[in-house]
Amino acid sequence: MNVPAAACAKAIEAFEALPEEDRDAIRKRGISPSDIVTQLGRLIHPRATIELERAATLGDGIQALPTFRNCEKLGQALAQGRASVFVPASGDATRMFESLYKIRAYPNLSEGELARAANAGDGHAADALTTLRNIKHFALWPDLGRLGCDPQDWRGVLDAMLSPSLLAVGQRAKGLIPFHAYGSIARTAVEEHCRCNLALGVGKIHFTIKPNAVDDLVRATTLASPGPGSGRTLNVSHSFQRSATDTICLAEDGSICRNGGGDIVFRAGGHGSLLSNLMETGGDIVFLRNIDSIVVEEKFPIINNVRSRMCEHLLALEEKIHSALRKAINEGVVSDALEVITKDLGLKTPDSEQSVKYYVELLNRPIRVCGVIRAKGDVGGGLYWVRGPSSVSQVQIVEDAQLSYSNNQQRKIAKSLAYFNPVDMVCSIRDFNGSPFNLTDFRDDEAFIITKKSENGQLRWAYEHPGLWNGGMARWNSVFVEVPAETFQPVKRFSDLLGSFHRNDM
Repeated sequence: MNVPAAACAKAIEAFEALPEEDRDAIRKRGISPSDIVTQLGRLIHPRATIELERAATLGDGIQALPTFRNCEKLGQALAQGRASVFVPASGDATRMFESLYKIRAYPNLSEGELARAANAGDGHAADALTTLRNIKHFALWPDLGRLGCDPQDWRGVLDAMLSPSLLAVGQRAKGLIPFHAYGSIARTAVEEHCRCNLALGVGKIHFTIKPNAVDDLVRATTLASPGPGSGRTLNVSHSFQRSATDTICLAEDGSICRNGGGDIVFRAGGHGSLLSNLMETGGDIVFLRNIDSIVVEEKFPIINNVRSRMCEHLLALEEKIHSALRKAINEGVVSDALEVITKDLGLKTPDSEQSVKYYVELLNRPIRVCGVIRAKGDVGGGLYWVRGPSSVSQVQIVEDAQLSYSNNQQRKIAKSLAYFNPVDMVCSIRDFNGSPFNLTDFRDDEAFIITKKSENGQLRWAYEHPGLWNGGMARWNSVFVEVPAETFQPVKRFSDLLGSFHRNDM
């Protein structure tokens, strides 16, 4: 998806003529004007779309999750303080309540009206109907009750939930929405992540968050802190998405978008902007999981059993890779490196003999083990074999926006998708000497994404940086393992909280 050439050419011409005050505003955000020119150029010039070779399947790019008698290596890593957790939590909950915003405009908002609309195919009406019929089952209900809401008065419930002067849930950070009820006590996703990771044995947790949510984050993590004498410590840190990663966007005619005051509109540059946050945590072995994919406490063991096995697999792989690198560098022996590359990573190397330098370059990279589940129409990154940046075929997480549907063969491969990426991974981000990798060295800068969205009734073209777990990690050494589908319990819509993994009364 690219901006029409004429529109983008107009934008570049307009940018080159920007007054100095606009350029100062760009520099104050930490953005170089030349970076903006690059973004505009990428909006116009067709980028190299990813050519799919085939969908990854179990035994062909996807491994079965190993079973371990005990996770000894994980226990050692935990004792050494090597493990931490990184949770992207800076997103707002607006889309989570999209259906409720939509149906709030219905004239009568009666059960009959919503049922008729749902039966006619209105997905928002169907979702809202489920939500409002079950409103007392949500962890948010005590807050609504304190405001005097009647569960039968749907208009009053929606006003209380969505009005800026009342709960304004759609304007909160998603991680700070009440997710789960424990009797009269509600827990947010942030609090549940803290408790779940403490149960795993990891107390060092980093959240990315928006500046206006810091106080609420501190309150939530304080509630999750274990009491004295528990033997466990919760160490929470946070960071903000850097303004230097913001991007500008274009109106449909190619003009640079501005607000009512005439200032350039900057927008967050996608989750790929968080690569620098991940790097700046100084982590070593890092669990990465989406903020909305969390469960009630009684289900923690199911999730943590899988995450423990993923980490044990990562640590065993890390040990092999680091040993092979030392042998190649110190002794000039590449047989171990070749075995790891072909057997453990499943990569094919050129038939001709390669130098020590080649094998070292291929192995001395960040490592990740990613949990994947069988695809059932899920929206998000799919797993395919592609020709990687190093000209070696490898499995990559590919987003729909990165695909080319220019020919029937590519469309056929895309439709054969077998596995979906639920963004549950554990990463090794230090090299064999224990030094942190510069993660930007392993990003595919050409894997940027162009989006076209409607805002306030106007279409806008926007540039997004390579995604955190696909283009941002394109040059990592990656292993994909099948995990049980039940470990993926995202909350994309508010009604998803009615699922059995989000309720204690089932």
